[in-house]
Amino acid sequence: MTRPGPTDWRVHLGAHKTASTHLAKMLLRRRDRLAEQGVTYVSQARVIRPLFGRQGRSLPEKLLTRLTPRAAQVFRPLRGRAIRREILSHVAQPGAVLFSEENLLGPLKSCLGGRMYPDLSQLHLLRRVIGPDRAHLFLAIRSFDGYLPSLYCQELKLSRMDRPVLDRAVARFLETPPRWIDLIRRIRTILPEAQLQVWDYADYRPNDWRIAEAVAGVDLGPTETETIRTRTTSPSAEAVAAAEALDLPTGRERSKRVREMFAQDIERGGGTRFDPLPAEVKQAFRDAFHRDLEEIERAFPGMRMRFDP
Repeated sequence: MTRPGPTDWRVHLGAHKTASTHLAKMLLRRRDRLAEQGVTYVSQARVIRPLFGRQGRSLPEKLLTRLTPRAAQVFRPLRGRAIRREILSHVAQPGAVLFSEENLLGPLKSCLGGRMYPDLSQLHLLRRVIGPDRAHLFLAIRSFDGYLPSLYCQELKLSRMDRPVLDRAVARFLETPPRWIDLIRRIRTILPEAQLQVWDYADYRPNDWRIAEAVAGVDLGPTETETIRTRTTSPSAEAVAAAEALDLPTGRERSKRVREMFAQDIERGGGTRFDPLPAEVKQAFRDAFHRDLEEIERAFPGMRMRFDP
């Protein structure tokens, strides 16, 4: 018997370093409550990330895309349908399909190169997955004064790098500031029929439960009181300096060691806050972000989620 298709797709796109992991864990913890109300939360780790990642590509696609990037466009419809079938195989009831995956915007390392998510090809793939169904997309945005140092800390877990990498990224962002509204327009161009809602990362902590309910589209029940720990919390300045000085090449061993160092540092607490940007640079980024928020509200009334004090 053919299962009914989803009533709609609810996809949290991130961005990186905007409490995406925290939000995903909140939703995962309430998956039974969600299911009772007709919303299936699909696991990011077990289903979504492998399907959309490199490991989800077929062997012919892997081989041909090495020869020419255009081959990905040929395989996209086939892969989109395959991903859709696999996701729906984890859906046991009619209703909404919900998941969170920040890597749909592309790798965060590209932002340290001075460009904000230059490759949105995964969103083209997502469009194939969703097909003609209704879709709701969700995106958190953040001022670059906190965003860039957080990206740098995250990338230290993956690659060997030093402070000039961050300095160059800051200089490029100051010279030609990327704008969140441009990313929003690109997302809407790729998925024009989808409803897109946006919130300021600064609003997340005092409103995390309300945001989670907006993303889910249903009531999540009593407010969660248990602390949710994530591996993406920012480390102290001392831990960052130790990771920069670590004499190991980029690879699995280095990544494991840095993650352990950061986890121990966060567990201990009490270190100096990693705050590498001068006050005038932070203010310039905050002013630019404020202008961005104002333009988003003018161009797309109702898109930004606002919260009462």
